[in-house]
This record gives sequence, structure tokens and C-alpha cells, in this order.
Amino acid sequence: MFAGFFGLALAASLAGCMGGSGPTGSPMPTPTVTGGTVPGSGDPAQWGTYGSRAEACLGVGGDVVALALIPNNLALMNDSAGIGGLDDAIQTMAVAAPPPISGHYLQISAMVLSFGRELDKYNAIVHPAPTATPNASAKVAPDQLPVVGASAGPSLPSPSVSASDPPRPSFDTTSFGTQLDGIKEWLKTDCS
Repeated sequence: MFAGFFGLALAASLAGCMGGSGPTGSPMPTPTVTGGTVPGSGDPAQWGTYGSRAEACLGVGGDVVALALIPNNLALMNDSAGIGGLDDAIQTMAVAAPPPISGHYLQISAMVLSFGRELDKYNAIVHPAPTATPNASAKVAPDQLPVVGASAGPSLPSPSVSASDPPRPSFDTTSFGTQLDGIKEWLKTDCS
């Protein structure tokens, strides 16, 4: 679910930035990029895998929208199952990003992976794996067979969060914000 929502948010943000038809079928304006160098000029390595300044600005702008959703989405995760897909998306963004800001993406990736490890540790404590049950084919002495109609004893409660459990890990939104701000600053400097 998360990967679909993440992809939809990214696609919507990029579609909104790239022009095309609006809901009424009328053409949507394509944003212009001002300042700095002329789009399409200069060293292509300066813009990462994007072919021009304009493409880099649009791509990174879409990344910012998608990345901004990470803290809220991580807060909704019950386990680390979606962390791998999220990290793959961030790594893809990092490879495409202009070199001056690719490190910010990699720092965000490291924070997401760290949160996933902490969430796994938390879940191992709060929801431990069930212990193995005796082999059903093992022989049981006749005096240890259950009596029909007798109670098997008190049932064990299912694991749940209690006051003695450690607090659920939280994503470091302050450090995340610092990295995202670095990407936004690049947009402000190079794309406005």
C-alpha cells in the first residue's frame, strides 16, 4: 500500500510540473526556470542523470514532494516490510540527483534504513515469535493425556503493548528535515 501511495504521489507531483492537459482538457502551462545558466547548457554531469537544468529542477522538485511524505508514512508502518521498497526509491532518486545534493538523499536513505532496524527490534520485543510446539507425532504417556471435558488450564493472553514495553521507535524528523532542507536550498538557488 505504501509503495503504491508513494508512487502515486511522485507521479502526481511530476505530472503537475510537466505540463499536459488539465482536468478540462485545456493545456496546462509548463513552468519556466529562471536564473543561473540557460536550461540545457553547461556540463551534463552538473545535473546528475537529468539532461538539463530544467529537467533536474523538475525532477528534484518532484523528489521533494515525495520525500516530504516519508515521516508520515513511516509513522503508519507496523513493521519494516515496506522499508526496502522505500529505500530503493530513495536510492534511485540519489543516483539521478545533481552531485551537490545526492548526499542528502543518501543521508535520508540511511535514516530510513536505521528506522527499519529499530522497528524490527521493537517488534521482536513487543511481538515475540511464538515458541515451537511439541511434535504432534511424539509419544505421550497415558497419564499425560488430556481428560475429555477437562479444562486445559488458563489460556495465554496474546501479546500486546504494555506499560513495561519499550517505546515505539520514532523517526528522527529533525535530522530528516535538515537533509530535506538541503535539497530545497539547492532548488531555491539553482532553479529560481
